[in-house]
Amino acid sequence: MHLPISVSLKGQSLLEVVVLVGLALVIVTGLTIVTINGLKNSQFSQNRAQATRFAQDAIDCIRSIKDQNKPIKIDTDTYYWYDASATKLLIWAAPANTFPNTFKILNPPPAQSCVGLQNAAFDNSLPTALKSTFTRTINMEDYGGASQKKVTVVVSWTDVSGTHNSTMATVIAKN
Repeated sequence: MHLPISVSLKGQSLLEVVVLVGLALVIVTGLTIVTINGLKNSQFSQNRAQATRFAQDAIDCIRSIKDQNKPIKIDTDTYYWYDASATKLLIWAAPANTFPNTFKILNPPPAQSCVGLQNAAFDNSLPTALKSTFTRTINMEDYGGASQKKVTVVVSWTDVSGTHNSTMATVIAKN
């Protein structure tokens, strides 16, 4: 005698479960990639904004140094922007081999004021917490004759996608 076999078609087949897990993995992987790229782009934008601010701070500081006739130290010589008494070395009359030259800012912001420039391989006057991320180079060169100097500030940083720079330049005139 045969007993009736009852077959239930309820539930999922193994193939359906495998397809569902595979589809879920593809979706999760895609979302992870989008999130990671978004975070990298956000960090890059934040670093770029910070670097641009550091470059602008240096340009503003150098303009302030000029306006207040603060000194520029190059090796053992100290130059000034102007001198009514004609007794100081003037930046405009520096020897031809003086420029181009790189500088660091003495007493940079957020201190009370920029007190001058000192020639150096790079500007180490960035805030301590940011020195491991950013480097700033300030270059001054002759531009358009003896009455103008071109100041170029480059702030660099490295992240997972390579080395990046934010560059600003200005021309400072004698008058």
